[in-house]
Parts: sequence; structure tokens; C-alpha cells
Amino acid sequence: MLLREVQNFVNPGDAEQAYLCFHKKYLAIVNKHAPIQILTRKQQELEHKPWITKGILTSTRIKGKAFKLFKKTQKSEHYKKFKLYRDTINSLLRKSKKQYYKKYFAEHMNNMKKTWTGINSILHRQNKQKVSDIFLNISGKLFTDQKTVVDKMNNYFINVAENLAQKIPKPNSKYQDYLSNPNEHSIFLAEVVPHEIDEIIKSLGSNKSGDLYGITSNIIKLGGPVQTQILTLLFNKSLSHGIFPSPLKNAKVVPIHKGDSIFELSNYRPISLLPIFSKILEKIMYSRVIS
Repeated sequence: MLLREVQNFVNPGDAEQAYLCFHKKYLAIVNKHAPIQILTRKQQELEHKPWITKGILTSTRIKGKAFKLFKKTQKSEHYKKFKLYRDTINSLLRKSKKQYYKKYFAEHMNNMKKTWTGINSILHRQNKQKVSDIFLNISGKLFTDQKTVVDKMNNYFINVAENLAQKIPKPNSKYQDYLSNPNEHSIFLAEVVPHEIDEIIKSLGSNKSGDLYGITSNIIKLGGPVQTQILTLLFNKSLSHGIFPSPLKNAKVVPIHKGDSIFELSNYRPISLLPIFSKILEKIMYSRVIS
């Protein structure tokens, strides 16, 4: 059904309208079948303790029930059951945690970043600062309102390149001076084929964050042949019309602290979370330019 609707837009319409149709329908499907869920505080704690198995969780619930019965009845058999589960669970937690980190470090032996992530996790050296906690000191004035902070950062990131360019001395030469030996071959934008899109989707990292639309590479990898056919139609339309669809031009920008004072704008660098589908189209264009 989605393929037929997109085909109806692709044949008579332009690349922008065709992609907007797909974008709207695709997000509706994702939000219906894979909605974003907000974890409870307890669930978040368990996410940070992956060595806690379902068996340990089940035993923990039984231990809790036994303790409640003991508090209510004061019978020794309930306390004995609680004590047995408590000691067993503590032992299992130690063994499970040890086995988890042993496997973790073995798998990431050659990845220094992952290794230090594991070490910091064991030592509880986590960065507790949240993006919403950023304060800025600009010309001696402290900005704490987060809407104002976002606007100040956005303005800084937008203009930083232009401000740097103004400091560079203007050259005496022109760009044509460096084009004395032009490439004899023109760029040919070969037609996109389904197999090419499948290979690009397979190459996408599965551990990456979701984009600003909440779509992850894992979701795209579940799309199957219908998704591939739709993307083939859309991207061929995009290349033939020379249009990069507007939803793919958006990005979620996250300010990351580089070092030194946390109150200085220049001590932050922007990390852009790009739309997943834009990465596929970029790889398609990249291969054609390189060839």
C-alpha cells in the first residue's frame, strides 16, 4: 500500500513531494509499531546494569514477597526463605557482573574507547551533567534560561565559520588558477539499483543513536524489499531532478563540552545527528563522485 502511494507521487510529481509523502507515511508506521517509550527510573537503572538477568529479577521479586510476609507474620520460615534468596542473589550478582565484564573486555580488546567506557562504568565515573544544565557566561553576563542558552549556542555555531573566514587574509589568486588540469571525465549519475541500497543499509552501524525523527538504523534494517523499492524510486527521482528532499536537510545538534570552562561558548562543539535516510543518499552520491 505504501509502495503504491509513493509510486503515484513519484511518477507525475517531483522528488520533494514524493519524499514528503513517504516521510509522513513512514513516520506514522514507525510511531505505531515502534513508538518511543520513556523508561521508569527503575528501568533506567537496569539499563545501566546489563548483567542483571531475568532469573535474578524473578528471584528478587520472590525475595521481596518473602520479606513482606515476614514483616506481616513474624514467622521464622518466611525470614529463612528471605535470607536464602538474599544470599543466593548477592552471590549470583557478583558472578554475573564478573562474567559480563570479562566478556565485555574480551570483545573490545582492540577498542580503547569501549575499554575506557567499561572502566569508567566499574568506577562509577559517569558524566552527570545534562544538556539542559548548560549555563553560559557571555561578556560577564550569566545566562541560565535554557531557551536563551539554546539561541546563543545556535547563533554562535551558525556564525563561527564566517567569523573565522573574516580573519583569514584575502588571497591574490583566484580559484581558476588551480584548475589548469581539469578532469577529462564528467560526472555521470548512474541509476540507483535496489542491491546498492541494500548493501548501504547493511553497512549502517547498529549502535548509533536515533536521528531527530526517532528512526534508528536497526529499524531501517527491518524494512525489507518494499522499503528498498521505495527508496530506489525516491533516490532516482532525487538524482534526476537534482533535489535533496527538505526533511533530509534537518539535523539535531547537540553541544558537547570539549574542555576548560563550561560557561564559555567556544568550549563547546556541535555534534549533528543527521537523518538516517540522508546518510544513504549521501553514500549513493559519494560513490558516483568518486567514480
